[in-house]
Amino acid sequence: MNKLQSYSDSNLLFIEDVFKKHTDLHGAIIASANSNHNKGIFEFLDGNSSPVYASAHKSGWHPHCVYIRLAYDLASPDLKLLQAAAEFLSKEFSKPLFFLLDDRFSSLRDVLKKQQFKMIRKTEVVHIRPNKHEKEIMNSLTTIAQISEDIDLMDSLVELFRRTYTETHMSNPVGDHSLESWREIAFDELLESHSYVVLKEKEVIAFSLMYEGDNNSWELGWTGVDGQENLPLLDVLLAQQLNDARQQGISYIEKEVDSTCPYSLQICKSVEYEVAETFFAYMNE
Repeated sequence: MNKLQSYSDSNLLFIEDVFKKHTDLHGAIIASANSNHNKGIFEFLDGNSSPVYASAHKSGWHPHCVYIRLAYDLASPDLKLLQAAAEFLSKEFSKPLFFLLDDRFSSLRDVLKKQQFKMIRKTEVVHIRPNKHEKEIMNSLTTIAQISEDIDLMDSLVELFRRTYTETHMSNPVGDHSLESWREIAFDELLESHSYVVLKEKEVIAFSLMYEGDNNSWELGWTGVDGQENLPLLDVLLAQQLNDARQQGISYIEKEVDSTCPYSLQICKSVEYEVAETFFAYMNE
């Protein structure tokens, strides 16, 4: 194992070559290596096989673990070298390691399971086609744009957002952030006229936040309710958003559905969807 100050030109050429068909993976490990929160860059070698490169970084939003990115020949992985890398990195850092993997990393997933890593979450990226859903909508729904000047209602929304997000990320806990920080992350690039809430007196009891996507799409972001008995309200909010998308000529709405999130799972009960990608989150203890 070699701990590197940075990737050399030959290292970068190898990473580019093994990920030439996977530009997202290439971008992810380079971003980790160049991050201000980088905690180490590593090279694992075995004379009989191609190398494994690793980059470790921390997240200010989820500060209780170390995020790991790996680069290796996906077509012919050296399982013993991957095992050695996982063992070394587990000892190198006192905090748990976090891997977010898709099916391209099936060999690494097998290695992590043998190393007693636990799959803490499965995430499906789904596409919902608005033109396949024509449901009755409520005219009494309230948009974020309509309450944006009401400080009390906006605080109620942000507090509910913070609570529901925190409750669905217990295995990889969120850090201690101010209400203003939560407000910034929720409202960054938010489509206020297509994001809806349900109000009960001066409290927000349900919300569904919509964002601009790529290629004539929208992204359904965070959703949540105050109390499990209010879960059906999410179906009402989504019906309105699907109607909006259909009127705007949006081809599909993308949504990340976490296995740990009852709000995302509720939405999938009421609509047809296509699974575009699947990710698996692994952590050790």
